[in-house]
Amino acid sequence: MKRLPSVSTICERVCRFLRDEILDEHVEVTPNSPLTALGLDSVSLVSLVLHVEREFGVPVPDAALTPENLKSVETLAQCLHGLNGQSCG
Repeated sequence: MKRLPSVSTICERVCRFLRDEILDEHVEVTPNSPLTALGLDSVSLVSLVLHVEREFGVPVPDAALTPENLKSVETLAQCLHGLNGQSCG
């Protein structure tokens, strides 16, 4: 099992990816920002999940792509830790 960075570090990196690659640079993204409120569509969500899988080396199965896990950057980071068998931190 790959050792993941902390949830807060994952959040920081994912927020940066969203700002740099998907959203307008003026959109404020925080770990608790609801992804749907940021205007992410299905294509953007797929790009986000693919990025997370590549960046952190943890495959995200379709069964994990639930509204609860995709609610915010933080819930996605916690999901990654759960999929990797690590406690959050």
